Amino acid sequence: SSPQALSLKTLLRQGEESRPRSEAVFPLGMRVDGSVFWVDLSEPSMTSILIGGTSGSGKSVLLRSVVVGLLLCAPKDSVNFTLIDPKRVTFVDLAGLRALEEGRVLYDADEAMEALREAVEEMEQRYGLMEGARVSHLTDYNVVTGERLRRRVLIIDEYADLMTCKGTAKELELFIQRICQKGRAAGFHLLLATQRPDSKVVTGVIKANLQLRIALKVASKSNSQIILGEGFTEAQCLLGHG
Repeated sequence: SSPQALSLKTLLRQGEESRPRSEAVFPLGMRVDGSVFWVDLSEPSMTSILIGGTSGSGKSVLLRSVVVGLLLCAPKDSVNFTLIDPKRVTFVDLAGLRALEEGRVLYDADEAMEALREAVEEMEQRYGLMEGARVSHLTDYNVVTGERLRRRVLIIDEYADLMTCKGTAKELELFIQRICQKGRAAGFHLLLATQRPDSKVVTGVIKANLQLRIALKVASKSNSQIILGEGFTEAQCLLGHG
């Protein structure tokens, strides 16, 4: 059969019955049997995501679809986004969203690092609150206390721009590690995207801490293997349309 484009509207409609009952889900695509594949960020195997693909492979469309999909599936005012866009073009049409932290997209490296630093601090504060309420998860905390702490979804497009800056690389790795290791229970989720999935960008620390990995079309077998793991070298054969 010939390739067929799938709209977010189609995935949401056809996957309604199979949608996980969670505050943090979005449709990623469709399986060969016609069923919709849902990503549930509250699941331990999906809480943080690495996305790699060459320029023009569909990363920007995917990232925007993640934001829109999460907003359409989540209860009102239950998800908050921090969007970091060093390229300054990926999220330009999402600026001003009510669910956007500070109501704007972050472009500057210093602002991005400060936002990640504040996210780590807030995450640690939430653990203190949950300890005081004697619960182990954000959902339980909201039920027990009657508060409405939002889930925080942090998305960085082309995070390689931050990794190649000597002044931020090590600190960025530390922030990524802490959010990925401790974020799920506190309602923090991290998505990193890059068109340069080489070993200097997808370091061992980053690769080990991002549970779900998505490969769009890449330039080489080695890029595919870096994203997906040993033995997975077919992503360079993808069509390049998302």
